Amino acid sequence: PQTMGGVINYLTKRPQGDDNKLIKLSFGENGYNSLFIESGNWIKSDYNPEFQLLLKQGDGYRDNNHFDQINYTIKFNYLASENKTLAHPSSVDSLSTSAGQEDIVSMAPWAGRSCLRILDNVRMILAIELLVAGNINHRFHHKLSSSNGLQPLMKLLKKSKVLSKIDRVFSKDIEIISELIKTDQVYSVVNKVNKISRV
Repeated sequence: PQTMGGVINYLTKRPQGDDNKLIKLSFGENGYNSLFIESGNWIKSDYNPEFQLLLKQGDGYRDNNHFDQINYTIKFNYLASENKTLAHPSSVDSLSTSAGQEDIVSMAPWAGRSCLRILDNVRMILAIELLVAGNINHRFHHKLSSSNGLQPLMKLLKKSKVLSKIDRVFSKDIEIISELIKTDQVYSVVNKVNKISRV
């Protein structure tokens, strides 16, 4: 998180899930000083959360060129990549027995277990998306009117106390929204206004 000058296409490394802790202090000429703090996987979770904080300030090398820079990022691992692996066909493997005359077809249970994990991952991904979109709406667009389909959903999120105007750890909120999806509460409140065909 060290870009300046309007740069927006900046890619940071993915969280690795390591319990890494890093504190870095830097000093230089013209009153320059910098503090960088990084903490990875501070919550034992499938999301591998990682927090980074960067504070910089300096007087600059010209008059009226003082700067203060504060950047922080919180990163999570999405579960979409894991789903690609889990979706690998179970039928590519079988065990030959009886001198190659028979195969033990044991792929179905493994395929079922993989499918259940994929569903869990998709539900978590949707929960994260709902949490981000809901909080943006709650923080910056609360004076505007939402669509008929969004209004009952925002009421449900507010009732569940997952919306906040301050920064905090959101892992519990993700779990709460995931449960709302799992128990059909999200579907129910939206479907009352906009009829949704279920597959």
